[in-house]
Amino acid sequence: MNKIKQNVLKAYNTSNITKKEIVEILESDNLEDVEFLLQKANQKKQEFFENKVFVRAIIEFSSYCRCHCSYCGLNANNGKLKRYRMNEEEILETVKEINGTEIGTVVLQSGEDLWYDEKKLVNIIKRIKSESNLKITLSIGERPFTEYKAFKEAGADRFLLKHEIANEKLYNEYHPHSSFKARIDCIKSLKKLGYETGSGFMVGIYGDSFENMADNILLLKELNVDMAGIGTYINSVNTKLEGKPNGNSMLTLKCVAITRLLLNKCHLPSTTSLNILGGLNEALSGGADVVMLKATPFKYINDYKIYNNNYIEDIGIKGRLKILKEKLNLLNLVIA
Repeated sequence: MNKIKQNVLKAYNTSNITKKEIVEILESDNLEDVEFLLQKANQKKQEFFENKVFVRAIIEFSSYCRCHCSYCGLNANNGKLKRYRMNEEEILETVKEINGTEIGTVVLQSGEDLWYDEKKLVNIIKRIKSESNLKITLSIGERPFTEYKAFKEAGADRFLLKHEIANEKLYNEYHPHSSFKARIDCIKSLKKLGYETGSGFMVGIYGDSFENMADNILLLKELNVDMAGIGTYINSVNTKLEGKPNGNSMLTLKCVAITRLLLNKCHLPSTTSLNILGGLNEALSGGADVVMLKATPFKYINDYKIYNNNYIEDIGIKGRLKILKEKLNLLNLVIA
């Protein structure tokens, strides 16, 4: 057995390998090594989740954002983006559509839009809880501790706040509106408040390296996150990084698989960016246990442009769920 497979087995058996060993796995482009990694990650996932897949429905309720991220199409400097905000009734109508399906969680996602203040969001959270049986995940960026506390008390169950880049220098360069320290402090605040807390990172952004990817994975372990969104970097127009190459989907799959071996019970989605690049089946066969489906109303869905994505058809959440169930059936997987 070669060194790469030994590293994978060590991770599988102990849930603990060094940064150097992670880098060695990531560097290997030997097909047998990759297949062995994905196989062991899938085996580890089945130990904890069997053949179940957890489906989350995302409502992208606002494309406004105060941030100046160098890679994101929603950045505040993008004057060419068609912006929108869903009102409370639109959000609740969309929740009703989700509530009548097998999906158990709604993800309220937006740019960092402070127009939705504490009072507005608390009211929306309370209404969702009173009018549905859904769990609520928030993905709305950095907020004061007092607001995180108010959202938790109103009924929010989970919070997703990706750290994006574990390299502090690179993070601060690409996020001039904030800092790496502020981001990590927010994630720790969410953990302290009792949220099921998620983080995650991009794979292959300009300036990335195998060492950075290993640091990203180890940071997830250090933070002891409950979920982690690991997505392939996809270039977007009207950003500072416009024209830079996309990340590598195979590297993303390897990062997901290694994370599964190190954080056995962590919920790992086949992220939207990975799905766009055709990696859904591979992710679900290599450690991922979650699928995110867009529930954003059709009149808004194609205006939520974090990156350059394909046109999304008007089939609604039930249509997307039907297609997913057909794909899962071919993989002998079922919705949890």
